[in-house]
Amino acid sequence: MGVGLNILIVGCFVIGLAMAEPQVPCYFIFGDSLVDNGNNNGMQSLAKANYMPYGIDFSGGPTGRFSNGKTTVDVIAELLGFEGNIPPHATTSGQQILQGLNYASAAAGIRPETGRQLGGRIDFTGQVNNHMSTVEKISSMLGDKGSAANLLGKCIYSIIIGSNDYLNNYFMPAFYSTGSRYTPEEYAGDLIQRYAEQLRGQEQVPNCLFFMGDSLTDNGNNNNLITLAKANYLPNGIDFSGGPSGRFSNGRITPDFLAEFLGFDKSPPPFSTANGPQILKGVNYASGASGILDETAIIVGDRISLNRQLFNHGLTVSKIALLIGNATLAREHLKTCLYFVNMGSNDYLLNYLQPQVSLSSTFYTPQQFGEKLINQYSQQLRKLYNYGARKVVVFGLGMLGCTPGMLARSPNVNGSSCKYSNITKVVEPFNNRLKPLVDTLNNNLQEAQNEYTFWDNYHPSEVFTRAAVARAYEAASPNDAYPCDIRRLAQQ
Repeated sequence: MGVGLNILIVGCFVIGLAMAEPQVPCYFIFGDSLVDNGNNNGMQSLAKANYMPYGIDFSGGPTGRFSNGKTTVDVIAELLGFEGNIPPHATTSGQQILQGLNYASAAAGIRPETGRQLGGRIDFTGQVNNHMSTVEKISSMLGDKGSAANLLGKCIYSIIIGSNDYLNNYFMPAFYSTGSRYTPEEYAGDLIQRYAEQLRGQEQVPNCLFFMGDSLTDNGNNNNLITLAKANYLPNGIDFSGGPSGRFSNGRITPDFLAEFLGFDKSPPPFSTANGPQILKGVNYASGASGILDETAIIVGDRISLNRQLFNHGLTVSKIALLIGNATLAREHLKTCLYFVNMGSNDYLLNYLQPQVSLSSTFYTPQQFGEKLINQYSQQLRKLYNYGARKVVVFGLGMLGCTPGMLARSPNVNGSSCKYSNITKVVEPFNNRLKPLVDTLNNNLQEAQNEYTFWDNYHPSEVFTRAAVARAYEAASPNDAYPCDIRRLAQQ
């Protein structure tokens, strides 16, 4: 028999007499600072209240409650007949959890990035995950899942969440882009959809992010290589916190925005400097001037081709197995990650379209070269699958004829006509074969969920990158992402 979910939206408080025995066996609380009773105390966060004058009227003084005394859920627990307050998840263990826990965290929201500027906090998805861990512990204590379900079905659950998604997100344009990306109606719809998914217990945020690509994605892997393809000097990074980092942009790049939209505090570190437990959250392998083909961009010096990036990922997989315990656990971990592969532009810009240094255009027609790239790409994506990747985003190539370098080579072509130029048409065979490749991989590889996203830029500004990534993350039209956008891929 299924267990129904009864949800009460509280609009007022009815004061009644507390019974001698609790009216329910347990009470679980989720929310933000309105009901947090100490879960943020041990975090590096500005959102904590374990000091005076908080708690000035509370027995025992400051506890982490954002109040002079009791909070609403303390009063509810009293009215339900509990002898004491429901304890915080952060400090509670043993038999005590059978009467309930408070998972609330100040600055938390429905969206994972909400409250990020305040430091540590546990978003609603994280609180739900903590409750799932509690359920496992209760099952162990009671002997089986059936007994746990019987107990938990009799409990009351309070959820007070959503204020920070406005106060510490939508209304803070200096830190978040949601105010410019959504109308109020669209934002409310987004929150309600996420809220519904969280109430059903669906995970929204992947455990880790891995990036492979070229200069559009490189965040420092080329810094110490002997190469012309590096960007660890001004004016690169002029608008980036900390200055030039190796990103080929004035500010943030694709991985930075994708990490933000997916709720990560920061984007993964470059492989060249990543070490220790931080690799469990992901790594960026991208290298400026790299290509699908090993020989691409040989004229610029050293670079890390996609084959070498895959080799480096294999090293990371081995390290993760050591950190987690064994290869099986590592593969289970990697299944939950998102992988982004943005590759192919240089195979044209620094190979096929450079007849003075490459013979590719002599040996291959555009159709043949596009097929050659796709065949190689297919093998590389299958190798990534063999390493454990199950959710992969591949980016299509933009209108390369519209890049400044290509426009300089075509004096009769301008910014409005470049999309129809011969250079742009040379790339079409690759893009035309990319969607069918995604379908083939999804159909032939068990559990594979590859996605194609069209990418129409080349070394853009931070502002342009944010707008482009926003559409890839949450597609505005079916042409932006196929068969689904990044947000929905993360939820699968």
